[in-house]
Amino acid sequence: MRRVLLFAAAAGVAFLTGLGFFHFGMLAFVRSGAETKVPDLVGLDVTIARSALDHSGFTSVVEREIFSPDFGEGRVVEHRPTAGEVLRKGRKVWLTVSLGVRKTETPNIVGQSYRQAGIALDRGGLTVGSVSRLHHASVPRGQVVSQDPPFGAQCAEGTRVDLLVSLGPPPDAWVLPDLTGRPAREVESLLQRHGIRVGEKTVLIDRAVLPSTVLEHEPPAGSRVESGSEVDLVMSSRR
Repeated sequence: MRRVLLFAAAAGVAFLTGLGFFHFGMLAFVRSGAETKVPDLVGLDVTIARSALDHSGFTSVVEREIFSPDFGEGRVVEHRPTAGEVLRKGRKVWLTVSLGVRKTETPNIVGQSYRQAGIALDRGGLTVGSVSRLHHASVPRGQVVSQDPPFGAQCAEGTRVDLLVSLGPPPDAWVLPDLTGRPAREVESLLQRHGIRVGEKTVLIDRAVLPSTVLEHEPPAGSRVESGSEVDLVMSSRR
C-alpha cells in the first residue's frame, strides 16, 4: 500500500512538473513570434497590403470589392480583423478593396423644367450645381437652356451639373421721351399704355406753370425702360 501511495505521489509531481514546463514553453513560444499584431492596411494598394500581411505571417483574402468615393481603385477600404488586433500567424485577414468612384452618364436635361432637371440628376447620382438665369427669346421661363457637363459625359457620382435657366422672353423696352411740361394725367396714361407704372410722386410749388404739370422725371428722357418698371414724377403745385 505504501508503495502505491509513493507511486501516486511521484506521478502527481511528474504531472505538475510537466504542466509547468508546458505552460512556460507555450508562453515562450507565443513571445517568440507565434502571435503578432495586424498591420494597418487601410488606404494601401492591395498588392502592397498583401505583401505586408505576408511579411507579418498572415494570409490575405480579398473578401469583396466596392465602389468608394474616398479611396482610389485598388486601395484597401477596410479589413478584418482590424489594425492592432493580435492574431496567431497563419490566420486569414479579409480585405475590402475599392473599385474607385462609380461612374455615371450625364442625362440630357436641356428643355426640361428646373424641377424636372433636378429629379433627373438625382436619379443619375448627380447634383445641381450653380444656376444662372437669363432672358431667352425662344425658351419658356423656367426651362433649362444648357448644362455643364453636357449630355453623355462620363462623370463620377456626386458630380455637380451647372445649369443655365431661361427667364423667358425679354420684356418689352421703351425709350422714354421727354415728359416734362406735360400734364401729369396725360403722362400717367402714356406710361400705362407702355406697361410702365407711375412710381413715387413729388409735389413742388411752381407758379410759373399750371398745377399738376410734370417738372422732372426719373429715369430721364432717352432711358430704356422695360415693361413693368416704374417712373418717378415731380409735379407742380401753386400752394
